[in-house]
Amino acid sequence: MASPAMESKAWQRLRGRIADDVFMAPRTGGDPHNQGHWPEVPHRVVSYLERNVLSTPWANTAALLAAIMMARRFEVSSIIGKIVILHSRFSSLFACLGLARMEDWDAALHIPMYLSAEILPDDPQSIRQRFWVTYSSASKTMAQWLGTFPECQKPLYQQFILPVLSRLFVEGLVRQKEVTQQQQRTRKAETDAVVPRFAAIRAEAHFRYNRIARLRRAYSDALRSLKPGTDFPLTFSYEEGEDKERGMPAQERLWFRIWDRRSFVLGACRCVLVQCCGHCTSRHRIFCRRREPRLPGVCPRGATVWRRARGRVLVRGDLQTRRDGAQSVRGFGRGSESQTSLVVFLGIRRHTIPC
Repeated sequence: MASPAMESKAWQRLRGRIADDVFMAPRTGGDPHNQGHWPEVPHRVVSYLERNVLSTPWANTAALLAAIMMARRFEVSSIIGKIVILHSRFSSLFACLGLARMEDWDAALHIPMYLSAEILPDDPQSIRQRFWVTYSSASKTMAQWLGTFPECQKPLYQQFILPVLSRLFVEGLVRQKEVTQQQQRTRKAETDAVVPRFAAIRAEAHFRYNRIARLRRAYSDALRSLKPGTDFPLTFSYEEGEDKERGMPAQERLWFRIWDRRSFVLGACRCVLVQCCGHCTSRHRIFCRRREPRLPGVCPRGATVWRRARGRVLVRGDLQTRRDGAQSVRGFGRGSESQTSLVVFLGIRRHTIPC
């Protein structure tokens, strides 16, 4: 996520790279008289314009569309989505039609040709339909913005506006019903492959969820039974496979060991810095009692652990669990000792209960 300073200066990066009239368009974030009424174009949109659009004939049009939509408080994802669709289709259409300037674009001529597959015949009907819907929406948004100007000011921005095309020009060419039916058939074909196995998938999902829920319940019970001054690591167990309704006894007992941050580092002294182990032993810095939580939490995916690598450099990694239950550290990156977070490690040992 971009910082607030970067967000406030993002639009300024386009100064001199787009037309000044677009850069300082009235009733947008670039308006010199803007007193906070209209938000500026965010970093994500400006970055996409810089990477893809600025070198194209429709750069001013796309930048103005982004400024207008942002001033009307559209979602950033909606703004990027419209610009991406227009940019991708304009790239193909301008190359196919041999257009070099935005002034050469004739919506009344070129859009019906595209929708009827006279040009770019390999494009699927869904993409043609999406382009028409996006173009129609964007052109109407820009026309509404332009309609708020006095007549003397409209010609200045008319050259940057997407021409509005009446639906009469594309009547019979817009096949929304056909596209919708094709999408429904595609989704049905995809779901038909899953339907025969849906019951088994749902049963397996419930089985796994209930198993994790029982583990979490046993873990919470173990934490609630702790007394002040309890030393870690802590071992607890619970039984699996019992069905009281059917009179089935437990089939196995699962044993777990919980480590808090301090005991985990002390138990793995071969992997960490000697200085860090000294802090653990003396409860200094990040291992002092006031910084330890009252109750440790289950080790989440991506919990941070620290190891020694290449001399006296602390290297950070994520604790990952494989399908076979083993756990390992991966995704190392440089960091500082003061950034160490709470680590609770659950080791598992399975014991089958004889009948």
